[in-house]
Amino acid sequence: MSVEKKVHECLTKKLKSLASSHYHFIKSNDNTGNNDDNSILCKLNVEDFINFVEHLGESDISGKIDFEVFKHGVKQLVECNKDVCEVLSKNPRVLAEKSGAILQLVYEVLLVIFSKTNQLDRQFYFHEWLQCYYAELKKHFMQIDFSSTAIFSQDCYEYEVKKCLLFAKVETARQSFYDSKQNHKTLELVQELIEHFKNPNLSREDCYVAVKNKLKSKEISFIGYQLEALNERLGFLGDYYQLKITVKHNERVELLKFFAKYLPTTNETTKSLALLSFNKERFIYQTFIPVLNELGFEELTDFAPKCFFARSNDVLVLEDVSILRYKSSDIHTPVSYEWLVIVSKLLAKFHACSILYEEKIRSKLNQEYCEYLKEISFTTEPSGAVMLRGARTVVELFMDILPTISKRLGIESLKRKVDNAFSRMFQILKEPSRFRSVICHGDLWGSNILTKSGQDGKPKSCFLVDYQLTRYGPPAMDLLFLLYTNTDKETRKQYMDAAVREYHEELSRILNKYDVDVNNIYDFETFLESCEYVRSAVICQAACYLQILLCPKEKIKMINDSPEDSLHFYLVDRSDVFLEAMEYEPFRKRMEEIVEDLCEV
Repeated sequence: MSVEKKVHECLTKKLKSLASSHYHFIKSNDNTGNNDDNSILCKLNVEDFINFVEHLGESDISGKIDFEVFKHGVKQLVECNKDVCEVLSKNPRVLAEKSGAILQLVYEVLLVIFSKTNQLDRQFYFHEWLQCYYAELKKHFMQIDFSSTAIFSQDCYEYEVKKCLLFAKVETARQSFYDSKQNHKTLELVQELIEHFKNPNLSREDCYVAVKNKLKSKEISFIGYQLEALNERLGFLGDYYQLKITVKHNERVELLKFFAKYLPTTNETTKSLALLSFNKERFIYQTFIPVLNELGFEELTDFAPKCFFARSNDVLVLEDVSILRYKSSDIHTPVSYEWLVIVSKLLAKFHACSILYEEKIRSKLNQEYCEYLKEISFTTEPSGAVMLRGARTVVELFMDILPTISKRLGIESLKRKVDNAFSRMFQILKEPSRFRSVICHGDLWGSNILTKSGQDGKPKSCFLVDYQLTRYGPPAMDLLFLLYTNTDKETRKQYMDAAVREYHEELSRILNKYDVDVNNIYDFETFLESCEYVRSAVICQAACYLQILLCPKEKIKMINDSPEDSLHFYLVDRSDVFLEAMEYEPFRKRMEEIVEDLCEV
């Protein structure tokens, strides 16, 4: 048996035994479990960390590392995570709260892994070991008909691992430092910590998963990684990075590039909405697409870039399609008919996946996955406050300042009509539709659609990205939103009917390929009827979007960079910003057109 395999089997056995010990601890009502030899019960001591850093600085190892980065990183780790330090400094057997005890138990699991392995072992098996422990713990609880998810879910477990990971590395490095035979382990772990302190949003262990999923191979030597923030803000509900990972694969050094998306940190308004929506996108990548593949619909799941790593309410690591020359369109410039055709066809493919799933499973997606398909933006609940403010702004401001609207006869009656249209929008999105529903993307504006052009400059293929506002509703909602948000009135007048027909023909073609007759789902007349049913609601949505999207970019950036200004703009009053923006032609023209459409519907 190879050394690597022997280490793997021994540690797997130890972690299963540890899970058994933890099972007895969790099950006990008075927090007194079996205190056996499998349990390290190691408490974190911040003073030990400080002394270790000082002693390391005086050792030969300090000359082999960027010591100042390490010293500052450990200091920040302790100062920014005082709540974690407090919990880990206590004996888990006497912790009053189960949540704190669970953090300690996860810390204990990580200490076992790091103390018994080297970097190469962890590259191959780290996440497998973590899952082995969790599965064993869950198995124990299932034996008494009590799921471990009642104690902590898989998502919770992964989050606790993230909180404890660096502390476990520092503690293991500290312990090995005072063992002269283990200095190589100290150097290895300290270098990993420095790497993380330079790239604080992602760990080496996270990168292992991304690389493994991308290359589909274990024959990889991991060299290093780097996160670079993208200068251009690609959306409102995330912070965006390019992740570069260097590996040795097939005897060659390769630089792998990924796109990494995190919860936004610019202001609390967008962060609070992102917290509600982040797992919607994770659901699409880690649940919906894999299930579709299992059902035999692999040819249809290329509507989105591949996902290589995800953690709940934290991060998504995706294929970086920008290196393949895919790019988003500028919302300030209306798109072409060729763009509409290629995107409408891909949208038909995305919607067909929902229909085929339901036809094969004989179950409604909104019943199986209701938590991920709930409306969160256009709702009268607190999460809809931003869009509700947008609706009020259309009635209270734009109808008075847009020349072609304000000069109309019966303006007050027109305002009431538009006000009613917004009320109906909220109602349509709240109630089940009388038309067949699918998973709708819900956010199809230019930045969320990546297209690749051919040599003639016309778009040839595309991806849909950013699934944070998915909902369950008639497919016409997505299609019309795409059309009203990304075009001007002239383009809609000339090409809307053709784009609708292109969409329906593609939907029909895809369903027929899988022996589903589109006429039993949506014949063309029924689809047109559904378009008319949702049209006013969609125009209302587009009006709420465009007033923000069409503002001069530098102005929106200034607002988003200021917590006070963003709170006031998104939730209180936008009048001053929009009055100033009226001098900007794309804003004035497109807002006037969309409000005209709303008045005419």
